[in-house]
Amino acid sequence: MRALRRGLFVLALGLLGLLPSAVGADTLPSGERALGNGSIEPAYNDFDGTIVYLLTPNRLAPLGPNNPINTVNTHAVAPLYLVVYPPGTPGIFNCMGVPGNCPDHGGVIAGVATSVEGSVYGSDPNLVPGHDHLVGMPHTGDFNVPWHVYVELFTSTSAVTHITTLAELQAAWASGGIREVDTGITFACAVVSRSAYLAGKPVA
Repeated sequence: MRALRRGLFVLALGLLGLLPSAVGADTLPSGERALGNGSIEPAYNDFDGTIVYLLTPNRLAPLGPNNPINTVNTHAVAPLYLVVYPPGTPGIFNCMGVPGNCPDHGGVIAGVATSVEGSVYGSDPNLVPGHDHLVGMPHTGDFNVPWHVYVELFTSTSAVTHITTLAELQAAWASGGIREVDTGITFACAVVSRSAYLAGKPVA
């Protein structure tokens, strides 16, 4: 997700620590891991809530008008949803803490949350416990190598629940429990195996 850092920082400005967990069979994976020239993070398959892993090349800039790989058809772009949890929410998230175990973007995303929904997230981004990634997979969801990033924010503390599927997210939209922020950022990443993630080195 290193490709998100600059774009999310700009978004946060415009709208104005937990250690990485061990990955075992009985615990949810959390945090970025460096492998080769990229970073890998866990995400939820938004069809059934299973865990998948996303690899982002470190030097891959977000797609944009000045990026030569932005020749992709705009219809061939899939959404990537970042569900941000308010202070006090229990659980293990794909990225936890500020700067936490996703230091290249966790703090910026927390800053967006406190800027847009301060009544829910408070004024201190350092107290935001983390966020999850939801993506579609081949054959079951909206999947493409280019991903367009949306930040999903709870509109009240009573609406807070752990969202791991698109159906749950859509229900939250319909009830008004979630507000979506379009970051305007599109970037490319690939789906990789759990073994690749485990082979990587935690970045924090």
